Amino acid sequence: MGDAKDVAFDSDARVRALERRVERLTALVGLVFLVAIVFAAWRMLPHKLAARGFVLADARGARRAELALGLDGAPMLRLNNAAGRARAMVFVKPDGAAGVKLADSAGVNRIEVELDAGGAPSLRLTGADGRSRVALGIDDAGSGSLVLRDRDLKPANAGTPPPR
Repeated sequence: MGDAKDVAFDSDARVRALERRVERLTALVGLVFLVAIVFAAWRMLPHKLAARGFVLADARGARRAELALGLDGAPMLRLNNAAGRARAMVFVKPDGAAGVKLADSAGVNRIEVELDAGGAPSLRLTGADGRSRVALGIDDAGSGSLVLRDRDLKPANAGTPPPR
């Protein structure tokens, strides 16, 4: 008689084990089906993402980088410091001119490099007040120019003999 109980117990255990396997296999089949649907949907979607701008924020929520279109529709990339102030910008103007601006920690543009719409390059260095101290450029005709100014915005070398 003990054998009948053991067989019944053994049969019940085997049935429970088979039921657990069926449950696991059902869950696995469901997961595979879900992955197949997601994959199929992903394949049908266009492979590009369109937006008017993107913002990267740090863990505190400060905007650290922005890729956006300006009010004039021109694209620009802005890199900010931890305080959210712009430190570097790359831009293309509506007329086709392109440039880079680097700012100090106070947000004053200190270095500006630009190519105008025709391709003529220029470089401008400014003081902490944002006023130009050095300007270097080449015009469309190929002529170069260099302007140096002191803190009062007067020509830097006027009346000063060259150093020896």
